[in-house]
Amino acid sequence: MINIPYINKGIFPSEMNAFIDMAEKYACSAVIESGILHGYSTRYLCEWAKSLRKRTYIIPQIYSCEKQILPEVEKYLKETYSKELTLYTNEDSFNVFPKILSGQSFANPFFNTAVLIDGPKQELALQLKDMCFEYSQVQFVAIHDLRKELAVHGDYNTISGYGPHEEFLDEQVGDYKTKYPKGTGLTFFINKKKRQNLNKDSNGWTEQE
Repeated sequence: MINIPYINKGIFPSEMNAFIDMAEKYACSAVIESGILHGYSTRYLCEWAKSLRKRTYIIPQIYSCEKQILPEVEKYLKETYSKELTLYTNEDSFNVFPKILSGQSFANPFFNTAVLIDGPKQELALQLKDMCFEYSQVQFVAIHDLRKELAVHGDYNTISGYGPHEEFLDEQVGDYKTKYPKGTGLTFFINKKKRQNLNKDSNGWTEQE
């Protein structure tokens, strides 16, 4: 579990924990994120990248995209996570994601990648998800706050119980938890060709001795 202060209206800690759990099971060395707002999920991902680098031989990279980022959030992220994070601001995810996924580093089919979408929302998020799966290295796409009638098409959903969702993870959420007792939901869509790689009983990475 990553221990950082919660930022109001951010994705729930338990939801981020489920995302990280899935990323490690698929041995992902890169995460592409769309939608930053106040930067909680981005900080979480960067802290995970630091942790993974200490535990394994992998140097994970986080790529985050936001159309209208707050200046103070951009400043903090760039100053704090210069090694872990590549930040795209004032750009559209539909334009940025193909550039990232077709880059030289991603040409390697074993460069496993996870995607987190928290903007655009709803049907547009599904379109972005479909575009991501055009690239074989994308192992799974997680969409936050997807309407129930759309979320039912996913492979797993945090509300229905995938991953570790212990209550203590969300204690710091405070009043926001009153509105969403189990979080607003993180729906996972799995690359069908890579589904056999998912093993809920073991992590994908081998830790250093």
